[in-house]
Amino acid sequence: MTAAEDASAAGYTRALRRVEAALDLSPGDPILRAEHAAFMLRLAQAARDAAVLESAIAEWEALVTDDPVHTRYRLELGSGYAIAGDDAAAEEQWLTAADLAPTSTRPLTNLAALYLDAGRRAEAATALGRARALNPADPEVIRLTALMAP
Repeated sequence: MTAAEDASAAGYTRALRRVEAALDLSPGDPILRAEHAAFMLRLAQAARDAAVLESAIAEWEALVTDDPVHTRYRLELGSGYAIAGDDAAAEEQWLTAADLAPTSTRPLTNLAALYLDAGRRAEAATALGRARALNPADPEVIRLTALMAP
């Protein structure tokens, strides 16, 4: 199997089957639940399937409810909301993630991209400036900095 096949809807479906088999043995395992939600979100993107996206978001929401201070859960839930077009909900999750992980660039670059896409350049510049201060060599910081250039 090639890397391209792995990133396809069929590849994510195969991965989901393996995670579901593991969840049958340990249904409450938060790591397995998070991996299942992650593959669901990627499958929703690859297949452009709104029903799968709704399910993925519901899984991430349940994980956030169970562990509201888990940064990855907030980041992934924000991504699900962004894919679904709910920018306000995505922003809320990424702002919370930025507070939970003040040394991580990822929530800040997610926010900067969201703001840039929405034409909120001043807010994008602020978020990107914070990310750049943390790690100017981060590839996403570099990519977004180039997009911000006049």
